[in-house]
Amino acid sequence: MSQEYADARLIGIVKKPHGIKGESSVMLLTDYPDSISEGQVLYLDRECSRIAIIESIYFKKTKSTREAIIKFKGIDSREDARRISGEELYRLSGDAPSPGYNEFWIDDLEGCRVILKTGNALGKVERVDVLPANEILMVRPEKKDKDKKKAASPKVFYIPFVKDYIEEIDIARKIIIIKKIPEYI
Repeated sequence: MSQEYADARLIGIVKKPHGIKGESSVMLLTDYPDSISEGQVLYLDRECSRIAIIESIYFKKTKSTREAIIKFKGIDSREDARRISGEELYRLSGDAPSPGYNEFWIDDLEGCRVILKTGNALGKVERVDVLPANEILMVRPEKKDKDKKKAASPKVFYIPFVKDYIEEIDIARKIIIIKKIPEYI
C-alpha cells in the first residue's frame, strides 16, 4: 500500500511545552520565519490530515537555531502541548512564499538529474544534506542496462553544493549541471 503525501513543506518541529497555557516551543526549519503568522493553517503530519491553526506566535532568537513560541487553537493546557511534542509541522507548498529569481527550495533538488557540462549523466539527487559549512547533494549513479544484473543498490557519491562545482540549476527541467566531478570520487 502506498502512502499519499500532500504537496507540503516541512517548516518546523514542535519541541516541548512552554508554560501552562498550551503554548509550545517550535524549532523553525524555514528560511522565511516571517511568513508564519497568526491564523495560519499548518499540519502535524506530511499527509496534511491533522490541522494546527496558529492562535498566537512570537519569535525567540537563539545562537544556534530559530525558535518560536506558538499557541495552537484547541491546545489549551501544558498536557495538551506535551501530546504534540516531537510532531513535525508542515505548510502546503501553495501557502509558502515564492522563491525569488534564481532561488528554489532545497527539496526541489531531489530527483534532479546531475550531468556534467559535457552532457554525461552522472545520476540523480537522492537527498540534500544540510551541513554547517554548506549543503551537499547525495547522488545515486544511474544504472546502465548492462549494470542491472549487478548489485541492486549502487553506491552513492556526494557533490558539495557550492559554486566551485555547480554550473547551472534548471528546476523546471529537473537538471543540475556541474562543472567538475569532485576530486575525491
